[in-house]
Amino acid sequence: MVPALAAEIPTVENGGVAADRKSVTWKLRKGVTWSDGTPFTAADVACTAAYCMHSDGGCNAAPRFQDVAAVEAVTTTLMAHYAKGVAQAALGNFEAADRERSRFDAGCAALPEDRIYANDTVLNVMAVARAMLYGEMAYHRGDHEAGFAHLREAVCLNDRLRYSESWPWMRPPRHALGALVLEQGRLEEAEQVYRADLGLDDTVRRCLQNRENVWSLHGYHECLQRMGRDREAAALAPGYTVFMCRQW
Repeated sequence: MVPALAAEIPTVENGGVAADRKSVTWKLRKGVTWSDGTPFTAADVACTAAYCMHSDGGCNAAPRFQDVAAVEAVTTTLMAHYAKGVAQAALGNFEAADRERSRFDAGCAALPEDRIYANDTVLNVMAVARAMLYGEMAYHRGDHEAGFAHLREAVCLNDRLRYSESWPWMRPPRHALGALVLEQGRLEEAEQVYRADLGLDDTVRRCLQNRENVWSLHGYHECLQRMGRDREAAALAPGYTVFMCRQW
């Protein structure tokens, strides 16, 4: 067998074939493009497989997929493992969270270094996800300081991503950090984190500010109330209410 679109033939030895022989990871050859110059990606493979595996698709290659349960682009799958890991940790299901983290880490290890998302590499974007996942898991296990350290790392990694519209990473790490710091009653630190995220001070570049981030507005409003700064909280309330209405 000679690979054409693939970089290599998957084997157990090179990590392409899982030890239980139930999954295969194909790495695409670099520099492959469509006729119009558009890069050929894992998403294209997954889309083609979905068409051929659909009972009403009419694909003449459908018989070749009869023993295939699913085909997934690794990047998309990584986001699912990230989200499930955070959710399971928040629910206290730590064994399930550990499984999702292991799958996330394994998927990241298989990512090509030159795969691009928005204006940055997928590896750089997933580094933000990894720091946030590890932070949420450590925090909910009770190791709050380790959790905060990972989330602060996520903030730094996110700030270093190359600018693009829309953002390569859509969940602001500061509002996650702020929420957990606030939960521990560290009001001054939470206030600083939220103010930075909302662009209420000059600590964060304009392109990194989330001025209408309703979660940060909610957290900042709660900080002001709990610190007894009722006049500032009352002044913030009308705009906060408007942004809440926009979300729903």
